[in-house]
Amino acid sequence: MITPRRTRLVRVADLHAFRDVLTVLSLGDLESVRARIVVVPASGAARQLQRTLETRTFGPPSTDGAARRAVLFPDLATREQLYDRLHARLPSAPRRLTPFEREVLIALAAEDAIAAGAAPPFRLRAGLVAEVLRFYDQLCRQGQSLTRFEEILDESLARDAGFDRGADRMLRQTRFLAATFRAYQQRVAANAACDEHGLREGHRATHFKRTCKKAGVKGVTLHSYRYAWAERAKQAGYPERFAMQALGHNSAAVHRAYAKAVQVTIPPLEDYEAPKNR
Repeated sequence: MITPRRTRLVRVADLHAFRDVLTVLSLGDLESVRARIVVVPASGAARQLQRTLETRTFGPPSTDGAARRAVLFPDLATREQLYDRLHARLPSAPRRLTPFEREVLIALAAEDAIAAGAAPPFRLRAGLVAEVLRFYDQLCRQGQSLTRFEEILDESLARDAGFDRGADRMLRQTRFLAATFRAYQQRVAANAACDEHGLREGHRATHFKRTCKKAGVKGVTLHSYRYAWAERAKQAGYPERFAMQALGHNSAAVHRAYAKAVQVTIPPLEDYEAPKNR
């Protein structure tokens, strides 16, 4: 069982304070440290953090050979290693694809998309295949569904594609990417394997579905909450640029599509003046 992730931002004054906070958050009682993983950007950062924890805990290296107390440090892992750890904890988990296998599958998926009539407006070179996969990863990490990705951009571009060559090119590119991503997911499933997104989504979706079933809730998915939050933020008059940042949206058109069903009613001026006249 993987529990839902909670994010807490910690403000620090300088690099030394940052290291002190890392030490405090990384250590703790034996049970919590055993279940804790600290994600770092690279293996070199893991080694540096390990030295920082040792120095903050034990002080400078001793030259007198005195024994030190035993301290358990948390697991320090990169993003790829994090998913390896999670995959290892799953019972009967599907085989996890290697980065090389994923690139091969996305290249084959692009060929499938072109064969199905969703040709891109550019020549698909080998170097672009890795960029297509990187874009897919970013899309999934933001919790965006492929169907909604295509719908939002199609709504924004289709009306101008007939007379705007730029919009037409972007529309064909969007349809190619959506078709490629779907074909990639189909190939991953056909190989009885998973990548980081399947691993993460499987855990979250299973936990969410189990909770909804217990509560008797139907017709709701995890992504429904993003739409609900966008709608309520718009109704409450929350500034659009802050709402976009909260949801991870880079495009105003994409963000507005999330809350397009909301009708915002502006009260008449008399409602604001009435309290002054009382």
